Amino acid sequence: MVDEFNKMQALCAEGDTLAEARRWDEAIIRYNGAEQILNKGDVYLTYESLEEALSSIYRNRGNAHAALKNDEAAIADYQKCNKHFDVLYNWGNSLFRSGHFEEARERFSQAYEQKQNDHAQRALCNCAIMLGEFDQAKKHSDDEIVNLLLDFISPLKHLEIYTENTGHTWRLNVIVEDPVDPRTFVINGNTGNVGNSPSGMQSGFGGSGYAGYPPISVRVLNQSAEYATGESNGTCFMAMAFGHQQLDLIVSKHIKPSIIEKFNIAVVTSNDLSQAGSIDQIIRDGIRNSKFVIADLTHSNNGAYWEAGFAEGAGIPVIYTCREDVFQAESTHFDVNHQTTVLWSIDGLGEFDTKLIEVVQNTIQSQEKV
Repeated sequence: MVDEFNKMQALCAEGDTLAEARRWDEAIIRYNGAEQILNKGDVYLTYESLEEALSSIYRNRGNAHAALKNDEAAIADYQKCNKHFDVLYNWGNSLFRSGHFEEARERFSQAYEQKQNDHAQRALCNCAIMLGEFDQAKKHSDDEIVNLLLDFISPLKHLEIYTENTGHTWRLNVIVEDPVDPRTFVINGNTGNVGNSPSGMQSGFGGSGYAGYPPISVRVLNQSAEYATGESNGTCFMAMAFGHQQLDLIVSKHIKPSIIEKFNIAVVTSNDLSQAGSIDQIIRDGIRNSKFVIADLTHSNNGAYWEAGFAEGAGIPVIYTCREDVFQAESTHFDVNHQTTVLWSIDGLGEFDTKLIEVVQNTIQSQEKV
């Protein structure tokens, strides 16, 4: 009896060590052996101790199956475990990856009842997104960018939502009728499984062997689709230099959300228009399809000047922006320095938002009079 008990424990320890080394198949064999010893009845344990020992084996073996993306086997093991937080969470991940989002949400909800932490909260948000319940998703998200995205896609009609697993990347695709303007937004994926314990794999989120579920990409294939409140008002092209932290912040946190919220107009950059074909032609088409262009000239970027000039030549209104200290010290090129320019500074963003909305409003009204 003692020998069998020691053998069972040794097999479990070997399984944990092999799992830590990512030798998942070999780990599963050790867990199978330990399970067989317990099920033969050759080890004397109380009923409670036997159930706890089997539950530990099922959980660790389920984690190994999950690492091999054999989610059906993982789910079968998790179903036989004691329903602790980590089991419920890992079980939810396997259901999520299998496309059973409603069941996954049930498991994550049960896990969240036990431990109200950010990992379960994020998983609940992602389940709601996969189910197209964007208002519900916002209740589980405190990420400003994610919530702005959810505000944007929630009123769209004719949505088709599906997932694809490209090996290392999870994608959530939102398809809108008449694809016009492909864009990709990234939402953090579920955190990886809680690892095996007490030996071998780390006992924590993203434990050894579980790097975390990759991000979910939300692809909106038509920014100018119908909204529940009526027709979309089209797009605005943003001409700018890339790779500058302050400007990136201004565009993502102020220009884009202000204009979509106030005017129902989506702001797109050349990076948002990535698709097959000549990038020059794609940018030209993006500008031609815009109601107006915003060109930031802070960094004297040749591309931004060219895009603004192309828009002017095509008869499309251009609104110029520039960082205030740069404009005062260097101004902009003499060909455009007489144009109305909305100035921004990091300590005056509220004033910038107000002024930009005012200029956009006047621009739209001028177009309507033509």
